[in-house]
Amino acid sequence: MNDCVGPLDAEDKEDQDLLIADGKEALVITTGPALHYPNPPNPSKVIYINRKEAPVLRVEREVPIKFSIQAGHNVAFYVTSDPLGGNATLRNLTETIYFGGPKAEGVQSSPTELIWAPNRNTPNDVYYQNLYNQKMDWKVQVVDGGLPDMYNNSVVLDDQQVTLFWTLSETSISVAARGEKKSGYLAIGFGSEMVNSYTYVGWMDSNEAEEDLRPVLSVHGFMMFLAWGILLPGGILSARYLKHLKGDGWFKIHVYMQYSGLAIIFLGFLFAVAELRGLYLDSIHVKFGMGAIILACVQPVNAYLRPKKSASGEIVSSNRIMWEYIHVIVGRCSIVVGMAALFSGMKHLGERYDGENVQGLTWALIIWFLVGAFTIVYLEYREKQRRRENFLARSNWVLGNGEEEDHDLLSPSGMSVDKDLHLSDRMEVQLEPLNR
Repeated sequence: MNDCVGPLDAEDKEDQDLLIADGKEALVITTGPALHYPNPPNPSKVIYINRKEAPVLRVEREVPIKFSIQAGHNVAFYVTSDPLGGNATLRNLTETIYFGGPKAEGVQSSPTELIWAPNRNTPNDVYYQNLYNQKMDWKVQVVDGGLPDMYNNSVVLDDQQVTLFWTLSETSISVAARGEKKSGYLAIGFGSEMVNSYTYVGWMDSNEAEEDLRPVLSVHGFMMFLAWGILLPGGILSARYLKHLKGDGWFKIHVYMQYSGLAIIFLGFLFAVAELRGLYLDSIHVKFGMGAIILACVQPVNAYLRPKKSASGEIVSSNRIMWEYIHVIVGRCSIVVGMAALFSGMKHLGERYDGENVQGLTWALIIWFLVGAFTIVYLEYREKQRRRENFLARSNWVLGNGEEEDHDLLSPSGMSVDKDLHLSDRMEVQLEPLNR
């Protein structure tokens, strides 16, 4: 510090409009004239935070931030994924609201005090906005904490044993030095005036690497794709299109694939909750995922409670018919909701990490399900052809076709054949009940 010639000129620095929330002092939300709004066009009035015009607000995950909203009753403050604000639903668009809403409004004489603690699911870039007007606000940078996130510049000194961090703003210069060993770090802030100056010291055991959740989320996504994209649909297709095979092979395939899919869903769910340190229902992906899991868990209970199958020739009970409808409808709804969870998960991953490969993976997922849809159309066509051929074959058998007269040994009278045809038609109406 002997060679320090005094505070550096902070004019025209790109970080002079950066406001770092420290979690101790409240952020005062007001409005003022748009003089140097960073993202024109804009209205005549914009949001001010701590008397700064639309600054970039930097917050740290898991650190509670206190807001004192004094912008007037016509400004409802909220944090959203929409860069325009002004309630995206009015433009027929979707948005995720992370904080605030219609009740987040107040005046200087009666401010509204709110606390927001961004969690680990909050994307890196979100926007603070006014619910009633577009583009009055600007960006929120959500960081994982630590010096590399809280300071804009750094340099390695002393044979890479010490890292010096600094941030230049319009009214202050913040400097921090961190050692690679367990001595910790010392952070010092210099204000332009002694009244507003501050100094603080923080200690840490070692230089911890920033945690990247992308590998964790990738494993979670692959497990859910394996369950919702392969195993569970495969189990449904086996119950629909393999019943013509001899024995109960279709039923075993159906059960094994369904229970395997449920086991993988359960493991993927626990894996994500453990790594994210909690279950947060504030994103549409989590809501779709929980809905799909609940529907999937209903199926084993429903299968356990299924009514007894009627004997051959007996009338199928109304309870059995009702059970078959419920089993089929719940199963197909769970697949639809599970697909929505997969696509919303890809969208959530792209919003959080700005991944370059997310768009490609999303298209691959779309192509996969389109191939599955065309496969179902083909299998449905083949199934109807097979049933038509069986019906024609049975008709020829009853008429006593000379080429198939040996089959009469299995059907001594045409009446029994008519009964079989009647049962076959009834089974067609009953959504193909399980032969169990």
